[in-house]
Amino acid sequence: MVKRALCVGINKYPQPGMDLQGCVNDAGNWASLLTDHYDFAKGGATVILDEQATHARIVA
Repeated sequence: MVKRALCVGINKYPQPGMDLQGCVNDAGNWASLLTDHYDFAKGGATVILDEQATHARIVA
Protein backbone atom coordinates (compact mmCIF):
# COMPACT_ATOMS: atom_id res chain seq x y z
CA MET A 1 0.00 0.00 0.00
CA VAL A 2 1.30 3.43 -0.95
CA LYS A 3 1.14 6.08 1.75
CA ARG A 4 0.47 9.67 0.74
CA ALA A 5 0.04 12.89 2.67
CA LEU A 6 -0.78 16.49 1.85
CA CYS A 7 0.81 19.04 4.18
CA VAL A 8 -0.54 22.58 3.76
CA GLY A 9 1.04 25.58 5.46
CA ILE A 10 -0.35 29.09 5.12
CA ASN A 11 1.35 31.99 6.86
CA LYS A 12 0.25 34.81 4.54
CA TYR A 13 -3.42 35.71 4.44
CA PRO A 14 -4.98 38.43 2.28
CA GLN A 15 -6.63 40.17 5.25
CA PRO A 16 -4.36 42.68 7.01
CA GLY A 17 -3.18 41.55 10.43
CA MET A 18 -4.16 37.91 9.90
CA ASP A 19 -0.72 36.50 9.01
CA LEU A 20 0.66 33.61 11.03
CA GLN A 21 4.28 32.66 11.66
CA GLY A 22 4.80 28.91 12.00
CA CYS A 23 2.48 27.16 9.56
CA VAL A 24 4.92 26.95 6.65
CA ASN A 25 7.59 25.48 8.91
CA ASP A 26 5.09 23.06 10.44
CA ALA A 27 4.02 21.74 7.03
CA GLY A 28 7.62 21.08 6.03
CA ASN A 29 8.39 19.46 9.38
CA TRP A 30 5.37 17.16 9.10
CA ALA A 31 6.44 16.07 5.61
CA SER A 32 9.95 15.33 6.88
CA LEU A 33 8.62 13.42 9.87
CA LEU A 34 6.40 11.26 7.68
CA THR A 35 9.16 10.40 5.22
CA ASP A 36 11.90 9.96 7.83
CA HIS A 37 9.99 7.98 10.48
CA TYR A 38 6.70 6.63 9.11
CA ASP A 39 7.65 4.81 5.91
CA PHE A 40 6.36 7.43 3.49
CA ALA A 41 8.35 7.37 0.26
CA LYS A 42 10.29 10.51 -0.69
CA GLY A 43 7.72 12.52 -2.60
CA GLY A 44 4.89 10.72 -0.79
CA ALA A 45 4.26 13.78 1.34
CA THR A 46 3.34 16.75 -0.80
CA VAL A 47 3.83 20.24 0.67
CA ILE A 48 1.77 23.22 -0.50
CA LEU A 49 2.57 26.63 0.92
CA ASP A 50 1.00 30.08 1.13
CA GLU A 51 -0.43 31.43 -2.14
CA GLN A 52 -0.05 28.04 -3.84
CA ALA A 53 -2.58 26.57 -1.40
CA THR A 54 -5.59 27.21 -3.60
CA HIS A 55 -8.71 25.08 -3.59
CA ALA A 56 -7.90 23.79 -7.07
CA ARG A 57 -4.35 22.83 -6.15
CA ILE A 58 -5.39 21.06 -2.97
CA VAL A 59 -8.10 19.11 -4.79
CA ALA A 60 -5.68 18.19 -7.60
